[in-house]
Amino acid sequence: MQRARAPPRRERLAKSIKPPGLHLIESAEAVLVVRQASLLAWLIASAALLAVLLAPWLLPEEVLLKAAPVCQARARRGVECPLCGMTRAFVSISKGRLHEATQLNRASVPLYVALAANELAALLVLARQASRIKPRPPAQTKATPQCAHRRA
Repeated sequence: MQRARAPPRRERLAKSIKPPGLHLIESAEAVLVVRQASLLAWLIASAALLAVLLAPWLLPEEVLLKAAPVCQARARRGVECPLCGMTRAFVSISKGRLHEATQLNRASVPLYVALAANELAALLVLARQASRIKPRPPAQTKATPQCAHRRA
């Protein structure tokens, strides 16, 4: 009778060693936790983007332009980066000057629309999550003699 040949050492090690936490990845609970964490991260990022979208509507144009950082690519090398002119373009969009915004940065209007769509999606997700929350029934307390006395 011939003995079966043992698999190479590398294969045996690969089968015997499992990365830590692998059993968590395989469970449905872990998938739910990752989804919830991803949703939370997206909602936090959406809140920050909402500030970017609302700032041109709420703050004076001079304040925004002073607060905007100077593009380092333009300052150091004299080359415009893909976001050069975006602050001025977003201010122009908030004032309704779409043609001017397009001249400042061609991607400004599509980016603004995408960010606005993201905010709408975040609002819908929040509304859906809020509708899933079941309100607690009011706690039933027994009337004490003092309460009964106050009612009379």
